[in-house]
Amino acid sequence: ARGEQLRIDVPIPSRSEIPPGFVYIPKGRFLFGYGQDETLRKVFFATAPMHQVTLSGYFIAQHETTFGDWIEYLNALPAKERKQRTPNVARGAAGGGLELREYSPRHWIYSFQPQSEKFSLKEGESLTFSTRERRKMQNWLKFPVGGISYEDALAYVQWLSSSQKVPGARLCTEQEWEHAAKGADEREYPHGDELNAEDANIDETYHKVPSSAGPDEVGSHFSSHSPFGIADLVGNHWEFTSSSFSTDEAVARGGSYFFELVTARSSNRGIVEPSFRSNDVSLRVCTSLVSSR
Repeated sequence: ARGEQLRIDVPIPSRSEIPPGFVYIPKGRFLFGYGQDETLRKVFFATAPMHQVTLSGYFIAQHETTFGDWIEYLNALPAKERKQRTPNVARGAAGGGLELREYSPRHWIYSFQPQSEKFSLKEGESLTFSTRERRKMQNWLKFPVGGISYEDALAYVQWLSSSQKVPGARLCTEQEWEHAAKGADEREYPHGDELNAEDANIDETYHKVPSSAGPDEVGSHFSSHSPFGIADLVGNHWEFTSSSFSTDEAVARGGSYFFELVTARSSNRGIVEPSFRSNDVSLRVCTSLVSSR
């Protein structure tokens, strides 16, 4: 603030302490919430008035959890739990229908209908959006996983932690998520205050053409990386976070390819039932920096 002197002690983790694919967010303060139009804040964003929050250091995954990551998880589960945690969304849910099906032991087929066009692909087969001009061919294993619930996401991070693949893995709190998206200032989106159609995967990116709608491989939109270099914190898929307001809430952040740019603002919160599934809701993993506790 004006005239303020601030001393900051920043513990720096060694390279060996940083899980592969994660980025270190150092201890610091940032502006959480929304500080402009009060009606928009209360009625649409459902967030707190903008205020200062200080967080300890933590690690956050640079990318959303992908179908490839999720299949590795499913293949490690007993058959009964594997069926329970398999992504599935009935046609008619927001964002369309999705099914991941085990057609032979530990081999999977992905069926997906984001809007008008339906796809059915095995591992190793590429998905082609026939009406797209850019990013026509996609590797669906690199899509953010969809068709999972908040409860599934909690089970996944527990498995990452217990298997020691990511020690201490957990869902990001929404304060951690928003800090990673905004940095220290009050920007509207991870890269600034304006979001152009090509900056991220939102409804305008492919001109709202139903046959072009759908996810992109994680990390496809470099211009909207956050100040910390985190990809896809705007658009592509919503991301489950643990609520910073209530222990009973499941919260999704960041918007998706199915929604407009105002929904993708970093301050926006989407509150859903813990069992809710949609093909455009995913997760991102966080873990704490032990030395900062």
